[in-house]
Amino acid sequence: MIKFFTVPKIVLIISLPLLILLTNLYIVTSSRWLNYEYPKLFSLPAEYHYFTNSQRLEFAEATLRFICSDEDPDFLRSLRVEGLPIYSEREISHLLEVKNLIQRLFDIRLIVFIASLLSILILLLNREYRQKIPLYVQKGCLLLVLLVGVLLITVLINWNKLFLHLHCIFFPQGNYTFPYSFTIIQLFPPGFWFNTALLGLILALTETGILAGCMFWIRKKIKVKGSIDKMENLNSGNKQKKRLKKSYLKML
Repeated sequence: MIKFFTVPKIVLIISLPLLILLTNLYIVTSSRWLNYEYPKLFSLPAEYHYFTNSQRLEFAEATLRFICSDEDPDFLRSLRVEGLPIYSEREISHLLEVKNLIQRLFDIRLIVFIASLLSILILLLNREYRQKIPLYVQKGCLLLVLLVGVLLITVLINWNKLFLHLHCIFFPQGNYTFPYSFTIIQLFPPGFWFNTALLGLILALTETGILAGCMFWIRKKIKVKGSIDKMENLNSGNKQKKRLKKSYLKML
């Protein structure tokens, strides 16, 4: 029986970091983040100046809408300046791959969320494991801190190499390198992705700290309640012993 509850315990610990990281995808792919970050990108080198600032933001939001919705590639082909499409077929092909990747990650997040929820529900069935759920959540938080710490150091030390390796893993076809003259680089320069990665990792650390703090408080409450219950049981046992002693003395 104990081994049965070990499985959901491990699932909860492992799934928690994935759930937090994948949930933050909704933030870094939102138009609000784009509107917040984009003003910082307007002072770019001359090789980026193919669009006006308003055009860049407009086309970037449209591209993001394509990635996060059910729009087909014709939506990207409809984006034009002076009657000419802003994206080449090669760029559209890469953006379609990005769209498919993001959609798969959203699907994985849903699966991880369901797995986490089921694990908690199963652990609630056992009194011993039920009281340890906050501890398992804290272990998941620790795992996430270690993972994010490694990623954060890598991002700060060698972001370009990490960015290239991630593209090699997720886009093995190799169509992810573009010169400055391509729209995809003008709308989403390297600095944008660097800041986006930092945001996702910092958010994960912040959320983990808050969650771990809440679990510490819950564990403390559970511990205090357990101590009170033990004292009450002890007092109840002493009272029962006194009653038995009095009954025995009366019989004498």
